[in-house]
Amino acid sequence: MSTGVFSSSALDITVTDAILVRALSVGTADADADGGAGGALAVGAMLADAVIGGATRAHVNDAASVTAGNVQIEADATTTATANTVAASGGLLAGTLNLASADISRMVEATIGAGAGITATAGAIVIDAGSTATANADTLGVVGGAVGIGISLSEAEIDGHVEALTGLKGRGAHT
Repeated sequence: MSTGVFSSSALDITVTDAILVRALSVGTADADADGGAGGALAVGAMLADAVIGGATRAHVNDAASVTAGNVQIEADATTTATANTVAASGGLLAGTLNLASADISRMVEATIGAGAGITATAGAIVIDAGSTATANADTLGVVGGAVGIGISLSEAEIDGHVEALTGLKGRGAHT
């Protein structure tokens, strides 16, 4: 899932009030796996994988010209990934395997292109990017029998990058 707000390369805007270019995203991934096995030879396996990827971007292109009282470029993402597994087995020989994985890899960017002309006549040029990410993974395994083996593995990982930058190189103006 990707979310983006991009100005066209021919954008030429002049206003006395504020200009806001904003990209917001909210992503949720939930994975649940529950099960059981029984018998003389009982084997159960539960796998749950919750994944969120993609990007949230707010961008003013290189050739854009924006003049406003205040200029704000903002990108923000809120993501939650949750994976849960429960497995039970019982028998003379019994085994369970539980794997729960919650992974978030999201890019969040608020940018102004290198060739853009941005002027804030009454306030500031603000570039803001933020990310709030939560990943949870839980497993529960129960084995009963004369011989029992249980393996439960949980992994929660958050990766990605958050970037607020300008390529203006002195071209932006504040008066």
